[in-house]
Amino acid sequence: MNFTNTGIVTVRKDRACAICDNMINRGTVCKTVNRKGVGRKWVCLSCVERIDELESLSGGLGANFDDEGYAQVCLESKSEIQSELMDCYDKLGIKFSGENA
Repeated sequence: MNFTNTGIVTVRKDRACAICDNMINRGTVCKTVNRKGVGRKWVCLSCVERIDELESLSGGLGANFDDEGYAQVCLESKSEIQSELMDCYDKLGIKFSGENA
């Protein structure tokens, strides 16, 4: 069974963000993702906010529209958003499910 534990922590030692590779300095607050079999990863709050934003946007672009052109733009946007989310999740060792986003 693959469990993923997450938490907001204060970093005790300088770490690199698993998504953007920016340095997370000692004493800074960040999110940890600890997946069984993958290990712990640290994520800066900027990336956490971006993931939250992408998940929110992805969920809001699933409506049906009368204007076919507008609907196509929304589907393309959703595809781009889900692709970026998939990249983030891959870096964290988490399987991406577009239905959950």
